[in-house]
Amino acid sequence: MRKAPRSPERLGNSQNKLNHFKERLYKLFTFPVLSKKKWLNVPLLGKETLSVPNAEHFEIEQQETKDSCGRCTAKMIMDTLLKDNHIPKHIDEKDIVKDLIVPKLFFVKKTLWITPNQLKSWIQALLDENKLAYTAETKYFLSYPQIKQYLRNWSYMMFSYMGDAIDNPHRMKNGKKDESFKMIHNPHYCVLLKIDENKQVATIANPFGYEEELPFKEFRERISLHPKYLRSSRMYAPLVKSGLYMPRSCVVVSKNT
Repeated sequence: MRKAPRSPERLGNSQNKLNHFKERLYKLFTFPVLSKKKWLNVPLLGKETLSVPNAEHFEIEQQETKDSCGRCTAKMIMDTLLKDNHIPKHIDEKDIVKDLIVPKLFFVKKTLWITPNQLKSWIQALLDENKLAYTAETKYFLSYPQIKQYLRNWSYMMFSYMGDAIDNPHRMKNGKKDESFKMIHNPHYCVLLKIDENKQVATIANPFGYEEELPFKEFRERISLHPKYLRSSRMYAPLVKSGLYMPRSCVVVSKNT
């Protein structure tokens, strides 16, 4: 006996329940609970200065295209590790794309963004190929104590955060910054180099081509996908709510113990 098809009313109720459940999960795991109360508004405790190995000698590079911040950031970490281990190897951003299965729009020759998991896989493959005793892992919702512990262990952390699109060196118009991107924030990658708890400052390697110091409160808001940064783009807020783009997304590269 065939079941009667579900009525539009019942389908609508089911969809509403699913949406309500997703919204509750979103609120639970993002801003109100973990971010605002336990993450964003808690001052840095302690007086430590923690950094990656030889942070002052970390070679910062500039991404080759306006959309290749993830590839450039992964490349910076691997260039540093290869150099520290005296391995003469040149990495090109184009090679990273060739090594990954990167989705492309079928009607436009445009590569979509690369996820933390894809970059983690590429980093791990290169670590294994060169017999480097490091492990790459993807982490989400990292707490501050976890970040401190990774820095104590001299791990490299590659964060996804909301960056100012106007600062992108490839967004130029007539040789000047394109003002049409002012106050627009896009997902961007960086390497966390140092935290100074006395100054309440985070130092990052920005693939726009420079080292940057951010007040740690601002850094926390950017990697937590705070609403004030998502508000400038209608595209990313739904991605966060759906769970496809997660707060404090991070690729951690740690030395094996």
